[in-house]
Amino acid sequence: MFNPAMFGITPEQMQLMQGLGTRLRVEIRKCPREGKLEVKYTPVNPQDAEAIQMTARMIDSWVEQFAYVHDSFFGMKGEITHVE
Repeated sequence: MFNPAMFGITPEQMQLMQGLGTRLRVEIRKCPREGKLEVKYTPVNPQDAEAIQMTARMIDSWVEQFAYVHDSFFGMKGEITHVE
């Protein structure tokens, strides 16, 4: 069973995070042969400016965490490339 407290997430924070599902969709594409993983967030309503801003903040946060995990746990070095 998933326990959000293991990651320092309070029940209130978990409730807020789950609310994102009403405003955002996620598309996950994988290509193990090429070693590629792509995650794309899309607002349910393309006119929802706040959801678009949330998407940008989520991506920035996930990228930093993803890089940290790869460095700390696996000793992998690399770079983060910003693409417009």
